[in-house]
Amino acid sequence: MAVKVVPEGDDFNTFSPPMGSTEFKLKQPPKYRSDFTQFCPEYLKARERVGEHIATLKNGRRICYFKDGNDGDAPVICMHGGGEGKWYFMQKEPIPGVQLISIDRYGYGKSDPRNDGVDAISGKKIERFNWDDVIEDMKQFIDALGFDEVIWWGFSIGSSWAQHLAAGLPDRTRGIIVCGCMSSALNKEMTKTEKAGVGKPPGCMNPDGGCCGCILKGAFMGMPKNIEKHNFDAAFDDDCKKHKEAKPRADKCLADDFWLSSKLDGILSNTRGQALMGDSIRSLFGAWKYGPQDIKCPIYIFQAKHDADMGSSSPHAQEFIKRVAPNCIALEWIEGAGHSFTVGPDEECRGHVKKAVEKMPRKKEQ
Repeated sequence: MAVKVVPEGDDFNTFSPPMGSTEFKLKQPPKYRSDFTQFCPEYLKARERVGEHIATLKNGRRICYFKDGNDGDAPVICMHGGGEGKWYFMQKEPIPGVQLISIDRYGYGKSDPRNDGVDAISGKKIERFNWDDVIEDMKQFIDALGFDEVIWWGFSIGSSWAQHLAAGLPDRTRGIIVCGCMSSALNKEMTKTEKAGVGKPPGCMNPDGGCCGCILKGAFMGMPKNIEKHNFDAAFDDDCKKHKEAKPRADKCLADDFWLSSKLDGILSNTRGQALMGDSIRSLFGAWKYGPQDIKCPIYIFQAKHDADMGSSSPHAQEFIKRVAPNCIALEWIEGAGHSFTVGPDEECRGHVKKAVEKMPRKKEQ
């Protein structure tokens, strides 16, 4: 397995600015920040600091990632949510004591796609990759980077990946950090009240065969076309308009040019509709292989108080994890915040991560 720097001109499908850009102009400004027309220089400089790298697994597939911080610090591997990419986790400077490794999950940004139910050439239905495949591939990834044990940090749908990796790789996992975190309403440990609070999309909307699945499928497959035009209109409505209790943090984040640059750069990684469709089928509609009751390592949750996203609805999903996980060490709340603005380069988010890492020593030190 090989690790290399992404070469200039490599044939990856992405709408992000190339490394080394001194500016990146948007085709249209994002909603709620009509004066924001290009990424800020500080953000582009930070991208140069962390670089882009490729790990090639045994199966030949490539995973793109950036790395920030000192080699000797605790490795924290970031799993972004659906319709995003690795740049969501960008920081203005390294988090003290943390070696941050943020990946483009399969099919996003500059990572190769994996079979997600539809053959790219014929369009015919094929076997979709499953949670066992995720676990094996991420084991190969941390092997390629030379880590014996890591901390997984998952946001939104990425939190379902973090939970599966913790349960599936117990000997390689120091702990997990989850925010905007999900639980599956199909978990047998859930009460009826918890299932109702967490929520589950109706089966008829399943893009994998539901009678109305074509609606979601069409929406997922059409997103990259809007993103290529830099149309971000839907990105902020929930937290800025629909859930007004979440607006204080949204306003604060949108006023920060670095924060907004990283947010939009992450969205620009959603270049293949199949990736988001597969995420939805695995994490929202499908049964999980593992649940929080199967995770033995420390779990640190920080959660937006007014997160109303499906599967991560506050406080139900997080209280369920706290109730059934053997070792939930913290559940901390972000006031005046919603789902989309949970992760960022601000001191509150950085403080949660730093605190979590300090509570997750190497296994030989425990």
